[in-house]
Amino acid sequence: MIADELSFFNEQQAADFLTIAPRTLAHWRFVKRGPKYIKISHRCVRYQKEDLVEFMHSLEVNPSSVQEIAEEPPCGVELTSL
Repeated sequence: MIADELSFFNEQQAADFLTIAPRTLAHWRFVKRGPKYIKISHRCVRYQKEDLVEFMHSLEVNPSSVQEIAEEPPCGVELTSL
């Protein structure tokens, strides 16, 4: 196993890696969403780099699916032809 695969990040490092605020990670833990983490103690959590990458991949959006949705006007908006 490569040493990089065993990298553990603290909350600040994980937030930096994901380019989000540390408070966002804390909120996600509270509402049971976000990347997997290891709870060492009440105030000490660690994230594996592999889990952070996996979480980011889970957020991928298929552009063809977005295009189909974008063809419909938003709720309450009427399209008029010019």
